[in-house]
Amino acid sequence: MSQHNQIDRDSSNFLPNFKISNLSLNNFRNYKDIQLTLNKSPVIIFGENGSGKTNLLEAISFLSPGRGIRSINYEEVTHEDNDLGWSVNANVCDLKKNNKFMIGTGVLPKKKINKSGRILKVDKELKPITYLSEILSILWVTPQMDGIFLGETSKRRRFFDRLIFNNISNHIKNLNTYEKALRERSKILKEQINNEKWLDLVEKTLANSGVAISKTRVDCINLLNQKLFSVVGPFPESKVYVEGSIEEWLKTITPAEAEIKFLSEIKKSRSIDTITGRTKLGPHRSDFKVMHLKKNMLAEKCSTGEQKALLIALIIGQSKLLIDKDGRSPILLLDDIIAHLDYFHLECLFSEFFDINSQLWITATDPGILKSMISNFHLIKVADSKVHIV
Repeated sequence: MSQHNQIDRDSSNFLPNFKISNLSLNNFRNYKDIQLTLNKSPVIIFGENGSGKTNLLEAISFLSPGRGIRSINYEEVTHEDNDLGWSVNANVCDLKKNNKFMIGTGVLPKKKINKSGRILKVDKELKPITYLSEILSILWVTPQMDGIFLGETSKRRRFFDRLIFNNISNHIKNLNTYEKALRERSKILKEQINNEKWLDLVEKTLANSGVAISKTRVDCINLLNQKLFSVVGPFPESKVYVEGSIEEWLKTITPAEAEIKFLSEIKKSRSIDTITGRTKLGPHRSDFKVMHLKKNMLAEKCSTGEQKALLIALIIGQSKLLIDKDGRSPILLLDDIIAHLDYFHLECLFSEFFDINSQLWITATDPGILKSMISNFHLIKVADSKVHIV
């Protein structure tokens, strides 16, 4: 049996064990008010360029912590007037646990709130945004991620940290704590605030959260590497390395010892950091490197096609890791995936994802290629800021 027919057979009975069954947007980008009811997967969203296909994926990405697939300020996604606010609401079904819950997130109208930021309600109960990483996992692949191995170190850190906090929800809390302490330390040093007790407390928080971040990164990357070995087909076998001072220390000393050492080092660097305005040591300086094992070559040295395949391998490996965690498959957002892969790689990709049993949301200008290899799908046409079930 051909790979093509195999995919048809698997997708015809495809039922994700964790999925969005209803989605509604209000004042979100080009959508004033829309509602979708979904009973099949994959969900294929098609339409002309600029019609708002990616906006739907972006809305779903806000069902996870952070600033979504575009990593932008919340106010930028408001439909017309920033004073209106926006909302994304979804009913999520956990078939494995026979459970349903309702998620609502967004930004309130400015006249109703004095501070910026978005709120979260789960079953109508207010929750911190970080709670999202405890109840569902959302991963995505977008064309903008093509240069993840070549681009800024900070963007690569955010990519891998997102993979990690999908697996360890406390990771995002430590990241937020660390970033806040980092800003406070810079302010104290820059403004030469004479408050030794405050500085000591901030640096202790920095050391505690910083070592926790580094240890979680090392532990999760080790687990991810085990799954990367199991990725088969045309997606290359790979391995991830975390490069950083604290990560290096943790190879030979305990986390408690690393915390003491980190605290000592940042105290020593106060005078230099006052001049530079930055903290020179910590997990905010670490980097992630990916190795193409068969070629014994770093991803940044590989061809563009190989880099795309390595990126997909990471998403597949992380999806398998999340299933091992609690049996729930992640929701996967694939923006213009046809631009990433050729026909053969697409077939292999869908075969992997059907095995993983993830709900797929896919955008395309022309759904023809996708329809030819997937037999069971929910087709949505986007035009004139409206969505139409086809």
